[in-house]
Amino acid sequence: MAISPSGRTLYPMLEGPVAEDTAAGLPADLRIFEVKLERNGIRARFTGNFSRYRLEHPANAIDDFIAVNDHGAGGRAPDRPDENELILVRLDRPLEVAPGIIA
Repeated sequence: MAISPSGRTLYPMLEGPVAEDTAAGLPADLRIFEVKLERNGIRARFTGNFSRYRLEHPANAIDDFIAVNDHGAGGRAPDRPDENELILVRLDRPLEVAPGIIA
């Protein structure tokens, strides 16, 4: 789970695909949801918005998911040849498949 730099939004990422995505032929897509926090951080509101990150292979995984800025987050992909590569995911385009960009 990532938290925005402002501390106002959480971005929980599922570790695997949901049944709906698998049935739709998207077995390598992970959903990244958006949860808004109130100023005091005690209450949270699930917005229903989500982005997707498509893994290269459904058996792959993302590690250490963190927010980079208010528009994107990143994670380490330990299954890649260079396990220190960082994958950047756009979070400001809900319901779109976010591109896996290697930084």
